[in-house]
Amino acid sequence: MQGSGSQGRRAADIPEFANIHVEIILQPEAAESLLTRLSSELFPNFAMVAYETEIRVLRLGKF
Repeated sequence: MQGSGSQGRRAADIPEFANIHVEIILQPEAAESLLTRLSSELFPNFAMVAYETEIRVLRLGKF
C-alpha cells in the first residue's frame, strides 16, 4: 500500500517499510474490545487507521 498522511508519504517500493492491510471478522463484542486496545496501545505510536462495518458472511462453514 502507498499513500500519504500526517506521518508523511509512504511509497510501496521498499518491502522493509511497506504498509500492511489486515481485515478481521469478529463478533461485535470482540471487535469493540480489539478497537479499544488498538486505540489505547497502538494508535499513539503508529500511523494507523481502524474501522468497523457490519458484514454478512456467506460461507459460514469457513469460520
